[in-house]
Amino acid sequence: MGASDILNLLRQSSLRVSLSGTALNVLPVERLTDETRTLIRDNKPEILTALAGEAAELTQLVRQCGDAYGFTEAEHVDALAAALADSESALTCFRAIAAELDRGACYE
Repeated sequence: MGASDILNLLRQSSLRVSLSGTALNVLPVERLTDETRTLIRDNKPEILTALAGEAAELTQLVRQCGDAYGFTEAEHVDALAAALADSESALTCFRAIAAELDRGACYE
């Protein structure tokens, strides 16, 4: 099982998994089982790498989409902060917007 599979499993278990600097946050802690804790502990470096990759992709997507819609730098910062607060949903959303932009289907 790879890191993306583990992240999907955790998220399907209604756990929010995020990075705080180099620390891994998993909430709510009440939902963590011993099995889940072991899975996270045994795969923590890979999970951290996957989350960092998601954050990097999201940063790029927010920039791409914001540029297409004429965001100011302050709007880029605000959009990225909001996106990182719910990276799983934001990735889905911004990937879809970027795909529409690539097809020329979105207009300013």
